[in-house]
Amino acid sequence: MDKIENRYKYIWCDADRQKLEKPVLLISHGSGGISSVEWKFAQLACDAGWGVCVVDHFTHRGVKSHWWHSIETYPSMQDRSQDLIDMRKGFIKKFDAMLGVSAGGTATIMAQETIKIPVFAVYPCLNPVTKSMLRSSDVTIHTGKKDDWTTVKHARRFAEITNADLHEHSGYHAYLKPGEDRYIKETISFRNLQLPIPFPDDMLLLNNYPLEKGVTLKYNKKSTDETYKHFIEWLNKIAKQPRQGFISAIRHEKK
Repeated sequence: MDKIENRYKYIWCDADRQKLEKPVLLISHGSGGISSVEWKFAQLACDAGWGVCVVDHFTHRGVKSHWWHSIETYPSMQDRSQDLIDMRKGFIKKFDAMLGVSAGGTATIMAQETIKIPVFAVYPCLNPVTKSMLRSSDVTIHTGKKDDWTTVKHARRFAEITNADLHEHSGYHAYLKPGEDRYIKETISFRNLQLPIPFPDDMLLLNNYPLEKGVTLKYNKKSTDETYKHFIEWLNKIAKQPRQGFISAIRHEKK
């Protein structure tokens, strides 16, 4: 990274300040907030010559993290998705691709109905699936076969319906985070629920279903290396295509 700027609602990472034109990646973080995982993706993208915008869904709302001991409604998945859409209205005008981790992956898939650019989603929650998610296209998903939080069976079902490009790895949820190895007994999971498709946008309706608890988080180096390798290949492929969101480093600030 040539320069990092902390701005209102997002962090801008410049690959090369001297290069005015560059493709731009929009990143949506997971339930723990911006972590080493999102930062690693940002570094890889900058190394590949991209500008990176990491959206902060939490700080301006006074939220530190989501633990999912109950249904988290602030910010909701719809709020996260709208944050991504709003970036085009008053901040950075155009983007070439989006990346999301876990809940952020779900948010990018939801936002793609409006922001029609390729999505790279890592272990996103794909149960429930809303109408906006069904309208997605050009989505790449990487998830763990052992994930007992955002399960591979729901990723497979989503991929069958939407023709998403699904990559399955041997790891659990959070396999990208070095040092992660724990079981969180109070965290809810919809792994054994077969929710209707499409599911309404109102996430509070999930309280009408039985909430199973207990999820596993565990780092897996092999799965991590495979995911990052494919991410770089994905970026390079997009960079060679005619750009929808090519910008000339003109960024509009709201104070």
